Amino acid sequence: MIAELRIYTINAGMLDSYLELFNRQIVPNHRKYGITIIGAWADREKNKITWIRTFASRDDRKAKLDVYESSPERDAVFPIAAYHMSAHEVKVLESVLNAPAEPDQTYFQGPVAIKAKQAYDAIPKAEADSFKASTAAPR
Repeated sequence: MIAELRIYTINAGMLDSYLELFNRQIVPNHRKYGITIIGAWADREKNKITWIRTFASRDDRKAKLDVYESSPERDAVFPIAAYHMSAHEVKVLESVLNAPAEPDQTYFQGPVAIKAKQAYDAIPKAEADSFKASTAAPR
């Protein structure tokens, strides 16, 4: 699976207007062209919307976008969407999820895991604790 992570910064005071456009036009137009949007999230404090659309493969992505991006529906929506945006970022990502049902404890016996543990243990405790705390999810 190929996913696009799309992050748009919306002009101040226009987030609700953009979300209306997104839900009333952009999402249905994507559905019409067989493009799946798996979710969308707003960060109201930063005037951002993050959304993800997926494709079966790179070839599927190319084929669907070739059609969608030349469609009259996109042509109608694009100027309005662009009017709302001050910045955008798009990352094309390949799915790498292939995990077993249960953790594989033999992984810890491999050379990379052993070397990583030794390197981490050599870091001063306060520095290691600070780094660990910085990676925790915000509460």
